[in-house]
Amino acid sequence: MCRFKRKAPFGDDGAYGHPDHIAIGAATDEAFRLAGDPAQFAAQIANGLAPHTATRLYHSCFPENRNLLLQHLSHWLASLDIYFRGSPHFVASLMDFAHDLVTMRYSSDYITVKWYPPGISMIKQGAAPDRLYLILSGSADVIREKNNGHLHKLAEIGPGSFFGEAGIASNQPRNAHVIARERVSCLVFSPEQPATDVVRSDASKLALQPHSAMTQIDVSAHVPQKVAAMATHRTQFPIMPDLFPDTLWQSLFAYEYLVRIHPASGTTSTDQL
Repeated sequence: MCRFKRKAPFGDDGAYGHPDHIAIGAATDEAFRLAGDPAQFAAQIANGLAPHTATRLYHSCFPENRNLLLQHLSHWLASLDIYFRGSPHFVASLMDFAHDLVTMRYSSDYITVKWYPPGISMIKQGAAPDRLYLILSGSADVIREKNNGHLHKLAEIGPGSFFGEAGIASNQPRNAHVIARERVSCLVFSPEQPATDVVRSDASKLALQPHSAMTQIDVSAHVPQKVAAMATHRTQFPIMPDLFPDTLWQSLFAYEYLVRIHPASGTTSTDQL
């Protein structure tokens, strides 16, 4: 089931390059063009249905934004009363979910997998809090350096463990070192692509430019149903509703965006349809 399938198709790029959406958009645009033409629907007219000409056509769109999943995850993790460690299912789901969020421009994080050799400091105490990490394999020591230079081991963390969230949530420097005990792989969330990393895939570059006729729709009241539908049909994201708290779902999916194609408009609208 496509987002706003009945109200709006997708543009020539399928909103974010999806071939099914490109096909659906082309078919819906053609249906809009033919609507109201008696010569096209003889069978329906013979059954007593009157021709109907649609008055408005919208395309669903996914405008690029500065919404950062790393910020939402960090604030959620920092708010928990107990230390969170994700299950293998959580880790696998988050990897796919995060990639799809970026592709569909719900978030603008740069997300990659990095490997660290034994003994390396993956983050250093006192450094700027600019990245969030999720351990995929291996283990690491969390070590706090005291003012007198003595080192105090706080914890040993492994697969499913996040680190780096405290500094991001509080906007304070890192409060401990995290040092790889063995070869460690991490899913790393950054606010932007490092200059030394490989350029993102072409699909992620399909950024929709601001459009004068874009309409923002508040769907916050329906986010639980939307998440449940996506989880049931798994058409967009490999998720379950309990993957995140309701507040995080709301921060990601509370708004939808449409571009009015017909009639053309030169004004910006934030009215509900």
